[in-house]
Amino acid sequence: MVIKPNIGYDFGSWATGMKLFPHLLSARFVILANDSMIGPFASLAPMVENFENSGVDVWGATNTTQFIPHLQSYMLGFSNGILQDSPLQHFWTRLRRARDKQQIIELYEMGFSRLLYAEGYVTGAWFDYERVVEPGQNPAITGWKKLIDLGFPFVKRELVTNPAIVTDGYRVPDAVSARFGVDPRTWL
Repeated sequence: MVIKPNIGYDFGSWATGMKLFPHLLSARFVILANDSMIGPFASLAPMVENFENSGVDVWGATNTTQFIPHLQSYMLGFSNGILQDSPLQHFWTRLRRARDKQQIIELYEMGFSRLLYAEGYVTGAWFDYERVVEPGQNPAITGWKKLIDLGFPFVKRELVTNPAIVTDGYRVPDAVSARFGVDPRTWL
């Protein structure tokens, strides 16, 4: 077990993990996930199969065009040891403390995708935003119901703890229960 101050949120924790377990950088497949999602409510086999067969360098469970095109950072996969690549090492070793969640999204979630695009990495998502939401919307928030209907076995924690963030947020527990037979409130 690794215990560290909650500085840097998911990106800071992942950078710490990479520093402490450098052998993971060369692994054929690595998935990094944070705790902003509740689940999985079903087998992860379809997700893992999608990632491992995607043929991309960096994979995300979802992508979005909200603000800029980018992979959503709650779940990222890395193939064929690319975490060892110099541009990625530079990114992970130079993270600085961000003042709030919005700055983390701007600097690290969107900044990471900017880096990937600038360096020519091939990216892809299990659930491309076009299957889930209109351009500019957040699939994990606005598209929660469509994701569940498509078999995505997670839901954003914030939708359960603060359903008012979307007009149909109050329907999340019933929709998850109908699809997966689980009340997501019991996962909190």
